[in-house]
Amino acid sequence: MKDNDGINKGLSVIYIYVASAIVVWTIVLGASLIWDMHSTKKTTEELAKKEARVHFNKDQAFRFWGSKHGGVYVPATKDTPPNPNLSHVPERDIKTPSGRQLTLMNPAYMIRQMMNEFSELYGVKGRITSFKPLYPPNAPDEWEKNALTAFEKGVKEVFEFTGIDGEPYLRLMRPMITQKPCLKCHAFQGYKEGDIRGGVGVSVPMKPYLAVRQKTTNTLITAHFFLWIFGLAVIGFISVRARNRAFERIEAEEVIRRSKEFNETILNSMKDSIIVIDVVDYKIVSANNAFLNLYQLGEKDVIGKTCYEITHHIEKPCDLPDHPCPMVESLKDSGHTTYEHVHFSMDGSKRYVEVTTAPIRDAGGNIIQVVHSERDITERKRLEEQLRQAQKMEAIGLLAGGVAHDFNNMLTTIIGYGNLLRTNMREDDPLVTYAEQILSSGEKAANLTQSLLAFSRKQVINPKPVNLNEITASIEKILLRIIGEDIELKTTLSGMRDLRVMADAGQIEQVLMNLAANARDAMPEGGTLTIETGLEELDLDFLKIHEYGKQGMYAILTVTDTGHGMDENTRQRIFEPFFTTKEVGRGTGLGLSMVYGIIKQHSGYINCYSEPEKGTTFKIYLPVIESATEKTKKEEHITLSGGTETILLAEDEEEVRKLMRLALEEAGYKVIEAVDGKEAIEKFRENKDSIGLLLLDVIMPKMNGKGVYEEARKIKPGIKALFSSGYPADFIHKKGILEEGLNFISKPASPHEFLKRIREILNK
Repeated sequence: MKDNDGINKGLSVIYIYVASAIVVWTIVLGASLIWDMHSTKKTTEELAKKEARVHFNKDQAFRFWGSKHGGVYVPATKDTPPNPNLSHVPERDIKTPSGRQLTLMNPAYMIRQMMNEFSELYGVKGRITSFKPLYPPNAPDEWEKNALTAFEKGVKEVFEFTGIDGEPYLRLMRPMITQKPCLKCHAFQGYKEGDIRGGVGVSVPMKPYLAVRQKTTNTLITAHFFLWIFGLAVIGFISVRARNRAFERIEAEEVIRRSKEFNETILNSMKDSIIVIDVVDYKIVSANNAFLNLYQLGEKDVIGKTCYEITHHIEKPCDLPDHPCPMVESLKDSGHTTYEHVHFSMDGSKRYVEVTTAPIRDAGGNIIQVVHSERDITERKRLEEQLRQAQKMEAIGLLAGGVAHDFNNMLTTIIGYGNLLRTNMREDDPLVTYAEQILSSGEKAANLTQSLLAFSRKQVINPKPVNLNEITASIEKILLRIIGEDIELKTTLSGMRDLRVMADAGQIEQVLMNLAANARDAMPEGGTLTIETGLEELDLDFLKIHEYGKQGMYAILTVTDTGHGMDENTRQRIFEPFFTTKEVGRGTGLGLSMVYGIIKQHSGYINCYSEPEKGTTFKIYLPVIESATEKTKKEEHITLSGGTETILLAEDEEEVRKLMRLALEEAGYKVIEAVDGKEAIEKFRENKDSIGLLLLDVIMPKMNGKGVYEEARKIKPGIKALFSSGYPADFIHKKGILEEGLNFISKPASPHEFLKRIREILNK
């Protein structure tokens, strides 16, 4: 029976917390919205001021140029008559030898005419004003008078957001300082060099800025509204759960208060294992069926035995500083305690349990027994460990993907210039060693980046139907060079002639080379390396035993060595990035992490079996396919040759662009450069008939590489293109480059590789 007063009181508290949470959430979201709107307003104003200053500096530069040259002579026309305000200048009007009448335009006259006639081209109004204007229309308005007065007090700049003809503008003005060339026209007014003789102002229309700000504000309001709704939903969900838990707690308290002894039926209906322990001698006085089943014992084997005999197989209490006994702690605190413990079944198998204890009191309030409830959390602990490992790998993966683009661009430049340097050296040049060391270090850095990307499953792969037997057979010679002469290589291929998988052959070869190198280091005194292929079906029994995989047919690749093996702790960590048992300087700790990443990227599984001094076996599972197989073959040697075609090179990284232009021009190609997507389209339109290929960075400002290619195809449908990028595979996939089968090369790549791909595409 429920205590209605207790329920109502508990619900009242919950409702108060819910109301408080709603108020706080609303205040927080409101403050966030106000701050974001304020920030948007400030950003809009700063952008407008920046534009105004740019136009001001342009006008100033134009005026300074005119002043430097003492003005400019132009033909005297109706639109540009002789300036009556310069009548005191002796050479205001001159005549050319051919008889043309020219008149002098002073800088202020030039700027005023430019502002009056051409301001509509860029939407910004410009104006020169002065308290003593030579040209009456230059007399200041009220706002300009205030600005000029402020300049006389030392102010360097005046701006205000105001209206002009009913439209919003930002007006900005700075003082016009008298310079020596200015005295030619204005000395008669009493000005001296350094005097403030007026102001130069610009007025930027705010309408476009206000439209963007309004759009941003609308977006912020919408986003905050939906976020507020989401928060209310979360609060509502939590309040429902809290209410339900309040009901459960009140019911439990009511049962405990009314009942002095456990009902055997209730105990046996519990899924958790429960025993009741006497506080005097730690002996078990009651146990439910769940406890008996967990420890595979009968009731007579448990009742009368101490708890530590049954759960720990020891002869004294298990209360230790690093392993406190829950019952002892319950007696100390006179209440409930919860601890995680390691208990053992009768066959010695270890299990993790969460133990909860609660005291039972007599009528006098003395604790006479303790209820001991334990829950098997072995599976939860295993899943938690898997989660920690996955999070650790994801963290490294995010790091790898984040630095890949910038790092690969830098490596492209280093390796590229290193190649060009080495190519232009004589073989007897004493600096050859230095150049080759630069190239070697660059390649190692590139390999390190690829290893990180492989581990994080972000590298670009090119999966095709391939025969696993052919891949294994084709790489035997390379593996023999890796393992050395003191290690015997045995290869046993599956009886199936065509063991087909969807894979990137190069990546599978990389897996075999990494495992072979690992095996070589495990057999310093020689041994045997065995590689086997086969076919196996993963059924439900397999999945239950190994706890991974999906049902289906899998091609099996097994790599076994007779090395020193490893203990269980080491085996559990071998796929962790940067984990290595080798001495400093002999390994990066990324080899097996790279293997793990490649196999996972191929939707496969890898497992390791090893014991100390009994060798190691890696077993790889790759899903088999039914489609036609592309036979693996060694890459044919292609003699590099340049060409005379014209290539449009679009690359926003300046150093990479310089390198590629140099390499292409040395190979005989004509190169047209573009620093962003928009410029690339403009230059393609201008040179569409001569351009034979587009070399495009995937990610560029203003328009990405794919956008440039699509626009170019509208202009010239048959245009060829090669895309490049240093971004990781997941980012490239989002741009649709790989899915559409477009030509692509990953950075870093040497000029040799770029030229090879370009020639291949042009020759198609």
